[in-house]
Amino acid sequence: MSRGEESVKTFSSRPRKLHEVEEYLGVEGLKIQVEPFPLGMYRYVWRLSWDPNKRPLLVVGLMPSTADDKHADATVAKLIAIANNRHPEVEATTGFGELVVMNMFARRPMPNHKRAAADLDFVEAVGDNDAWISREARKVRRRRGTVAIAWGGDGWSRHGKVLSLLGGEVWCLGMTKPLTKPASGGRGFPLSTSRSRVAEAAKLVPYLDSASAQRLKSRKRKEDTARGS
Repeated sequence: MSRGEESVKTFSSRPRKLHEVEEYLGVEGLKIQVEPFPLGMYRYVWRLSWDPNKRPLLVVGLMPSTADDKHADATVAKLIAIANNRHPEVEATTGFGELVVMNMFARRPMPNHKRAAADLDFVEAVGDNDAWISREARKVRRRRGTVAIAWGGDGWSRHGKVLSLLGGEVWCLGMTKPLTKPASGGRGFPLSTSRSRVAEAAKLVPYLDSASAQRLKSRKRKEDTARGS
């Protein structure tokens, strides 16, 4: 096996410094953008652009990983590998040129994501995240990019809200079997990229079509209005 072949197979096996990401993508002078900068209690956005001529991919996970403006942890490294692959299923036949990573909750760090998603005060865990999600999703869609979710089955009481903020067709990297929880809408939960069963060669799978997304958005708007009255 050549060194190049080995690097492709093991790229997400450990955290990667920026120079390693550059070597993997074959691009020099990359800069990781995080919001806010410098990072504090929250991480709303982690962004890496390597080809302005290709579409962006936005992936929404559960909670921020340890990735920052200097490195990609193993979870984000896997997303870089996935984004760099060919995705004819969404007309990204030569791969994506930008990866935007966001999360359902924005509070960092979270040593135990499962317990934190279940026990943390939502206001503290979310921060200003909803506004960021809505804004970034619109930006990605304006550039004909793809929006995907990879938050697993935790924090399910916020699934519907975040889906409504994404504002259109949503993809994922695989699903569990269909569930009966109201937030699932009869679908399975989207697989999390932190799970080993999501491979670097994973393809995007439809999760929510445009019509269903519009209905969900309208329902959530009515619920928010009723809650505020």
